[in-house]
Amino acid sequence: SPDKNVLWMPSCAGAPCPAVSGPIDVYAQPTALPNNSGPTSAVSLANIDGAAAYDDNHDFLYVLIHGSTAIQIYANASTLGTSGNTTPAGTATITMNDPQIQYSPPPSPQEIYYDKATDRLFVSDFGSIVAKFDGFGTAAAGAVAGHTNVNLTATTEISGLLQTDGMAY
Repeated sequence: SPDKNVLWMPSCAGAPCPAVSGPIDVYAQPTALPNNSGPTSAVSLANIDGAAAYDDNHDFLYVLIHGSTAIQIYANASTLGTSGNTTPAGTATITMNDPQIQYSPPPSPQEIYYDKATDRLFVSDFGSIVAKFDGFGTAAAGAVAGHTNVNLTATTEISGLLQTDGMAY
């Protein structure tokens, strides 16, 4: 995040990184760090798929849970990994559907992008959907305030795509 001068980077043993098994390395003030500096802190994560998005309106880091429809919400992301800030403050369970495909299990997130100007989260799955979740940051703030889970259904879905491998916005 340029505003907070923090970099979050999934850690993996090989390059390219096929999947993340944790931790997320946190680099505070990365623009001031000398070359070859290690992370300033790290947050251990289990069972994640490596995709994350930052919401600087709320200072949240959204992290996908591999093989599920859950997204972990880390509050105060600019200080993640410090002063005991190492666990999710809430979760969001998302629902998206492609009427052309029968899923078992339901579609799970592959890539996410948060648009702070519109408070929308865009999600692509491992198959054929790109879904939009309006008001995601506001709903996430409610989950964080209650240290609970919020259930959200896609506002709009683009379906029938052939094996999306990412998205750009």
